[in-house]
Amino acid sequence: MGGDIDLPLEPTVVREVRRVNGRPPNPRDAKSRFGCTDPNPLSPEPLAFLLPAHREEYRFTSVREGKEHDRAALVIAFQTTTRKSRLELFKDEHGHDDCFGAKGTESRSGRVWVDAATDDVLKLESWLDGQIEIQVPSDLQRRDGLPPWVIVERDDLTLRYRTHQFAEPDETLLLPETVESLTIYRNALQSTRRRAVLSDYRRFLTSTRIKRTAGGG
Repeated sequence: MGGDIDLPLEPTVVREVRRVNGRPPNPRDAKSRFGCTDPNPLSPEPLAFLLPAHREEYRFTSVREGKEHDRAALVIAFQTTTRKSRLELFKDEHGHDDCFGAKGTESRSGRVWVDAATDDVLKLESWLDGQIEIQVPSDLQRRDGLPPWVIVERDDLTLRYRTHQFAEPDETLLLPETVESLTIYRNALQSTRRRAVLSDYRRFLTSTRIKRTAGGG
């Protein structure tokens, strides 16, 4: 069957750096060591773990009453079903000097604050279940002088959310207001603490069209 299909795209939060210490960014900033702690410009979705597709990956352990943003809330505790952490170090894919990340599975716990009246997520906290060891591949050991294992003592994350109003078309979205993180390494790598305040959100609407060739199925 021929014809066109219009597929709306989901909204995406995109971050653009406009000032670095009060000046416009230059090409050197793209690979500067200081950019290692810069958040990803295309934001991930931290609340995706609440979707049904990830239900088997988490266990919700308790619920109590609480308050956030002066709103009555339910505080829900959770843990990953994976109780052992297996992580491997990798070089920063954006090319920042002396910058690394880790991939694999983590044993984490946390709490999520949910508005008791509207079910809006107001706050999310997450942390590692004790210190872990990250395996360092042999090529990074040779090239960067790193030990076989890097020890992480803490990796904490706190996000607070607020609703934002958009017009044309009218829409209300729940978006991050602040993002705070703390990562403490015992050896080799530099510990980091960072806090980001997000405001003045802009929404861009777009769509995509798939064109089928004549005679296509």
